Order: sequence, then C-alpha cells, then structure tokens
Amino acid sequence: AQERARKIYKTNSTHFLTNGSTSGIIAAVLTCTNAGEKVLIWRNAHPCHLNAVRLAGAIPVFYDLETDEEWGIPTETPPEVIERYIKAYEIKTVIITSPTYEGIVSDIRKIKKICETYNAYLIVDEAHGALYPFSDRLPESAVNIADFTIQSLHKTAGGLNPTALLHSSCNLNPEKALNMIN
Repeated sequence: AQERARKIYKTNSTHFLTNGSTSGIIAAVLTCTNAGEKVLIWRNAHPCHLNAVRLAGAIPVFYDLETDEEWGIPTETPPEVIERYIKAYEIKTVIITSPTYEGIVSDIRKIKKICETYNAYLIVDEAHGALYPFSDRLPESAVNIADFTIQSLHKTAGGLNPTALLHSSCNLNPEKALNMIN
C-alpha cells in the first residue's frame, strides 16, 4: 500500500504514520540532521518541531513571522528571511509550516531553491494541506518540492485519527528513524 501511495504522490518514498504528523517530523529531522547541526524553525511552530531538533541533538535557531494586522494571524514565511538565517547561522535543515493552522501558504519553490543553494534540507509540515496534491484549485503541495513533506490525513482528508504520511523527495529514506520511533 505504501508503494502505491509513493506512485500516486510521485515521491521517492511515502510512509504511513500511525502517530500523526509528529512522528513524521521527528523521523525527517533524525534522517537529515546530525548532532550539533543547526535547524531553523518558526518560534511558534508545533512543539514537535523543537522536540525533533532536541532528539537529534541539533541546535534550534528560531525565526519569527510578521502578524497580519487586520486578522491578527501570522503571515507566510518569506524566502528572504530563510536565506538571511541560513547564511548567518550555517543552517543544515529548515522546517516550515505551510499551510499554517489558519491556511496561510508560503512559497515552497523559492524556499527550496534557497535551501539547495546553501545545501540545506527542507522539511515542510503540510499537516493541514493533505488534499493539496489532488486539485489545481488548491495551493501547490510541497510533496514534490521539499525534501520531506508531512501531511495529516486526519485533519483535512478524512483519515482516522491520527493517520498521517511522510513523503521523501530526496535520496534519504527515513525508514531507520521511523523504526526507532514507532
């Protein structure tokens, strides 16, 4: 079934998660990050982002997002902010949330291009965008752009709680890390 899912999503690998997106975030960080390396995360991200960095023995570097004055919600992650942090702190891995809980989407293609320029991995927490790959009317999914994309099927795609998917579009396979945390 995972092989069929991999073909549907056109990824290098797709893994079913029974512990929600949290286990996918942890597995992705453990797969591409070594102890002592720096990982860029949004200060108000889901707690599993920081927990994953700590479990990897990596060093968290935090960035903040601007708040939309009218709505009082965080805006998208600006690619230039990611580039500034990668350059200043020698970031190895970047984790972003897109869409946010409020549905704000970031420009994953631009952020991925920046990550490639500086040899950094990109992990996208797409927990609230599980249906994005299946409609041109929805924002573009990170599944075939980011190195790792994690989606929660139980949040927006009708999956039983807490089903999720971990997609890898790079040459790293998170199998070993998944076996450690499942």
